[in-house]
Amino acid sequence: VGPVIEPPDRETSHPTPGFTLLKSADPISGDTVREGDDVTYTLVGTNTGATRLAPVVIVDDLSGVLDDADPDEGSITAVINGVPALVAPVFDEAAGELRWTGTLGIGEAVTITYTVTVRAGAATAESGLLNVATASATPPNGPAIVPPPGSTEHPIAWFTLLKRSTPASGTTVNAGDVIEYTLVGTNEGATELDPVLIRDDLTAVLTAASVVGTPTAVIVSEGADGEDEVRTPAAAPVIAGSV
Repeated sequence: VGPVIEPPDRETSHPTPGFTLLKSADPISGDTVREGDDVTYTLVGTNTGATRLAPVVIVDDLSGVLDDADPDEGSITAVINGVPALVAPVFDEAAGELRWTGTLGIGEAVTITYTVTVRAGAATAESGLLNVATASATPPNGPAIVPPPGSTEHPIAWFTLLKRSTPASGTTVNAGDVIEYTLVGTNEGATELDPVLIRDDLTAVLTAASVVGTPTAVIVSEGADGEDEVRTPAAAPVIAGSV
């Protein structure tokens, strides 16, 4: 019987692909923004696996942003591991999206940034910036990798102040006449406002008149399901100085 023949070990290797997508914003998602504010978005697509990915497609849906903000196309950049990407992101205004298509080698990450500015007059009860990014990355073999989408949201704050009087402003009054002043501060935006401070300068009034009774304040809100408005007593205004 001859010696036992032991063949050499045979190994197989199957690289595992991987890809992640992260989206962030400055100010951070959830922060309130105002007309004229800038919001900078950052998307990071990372090849976390052991194989080349091509193509990698990253799409940022701006349909929930462009109604209330204007993109700065000069701010759009894409870098791969700190080096400018060979292919720049493309902003498609008609489609309302920013798209990048490229290749990521093992260990590479693409970082895409751009800035939008909240438009003057954008603030309404329904306004806000909602941004959702999606991506796919295709390895040499197997189906495309589709990570969970990333999203950011920024409510837009807005507040208006109206003042009226009875009799109307400009009307002549006589000694003993009563003038009633009304101040209306309205939250016109999509976020809670706290605190709200309203100050009425009575310096020129109190030289010739005195306050009658106690000032009052009420908060008026819409009723649920079409019901009448709800009026809730608020903290009473404070009069400071000589009355």
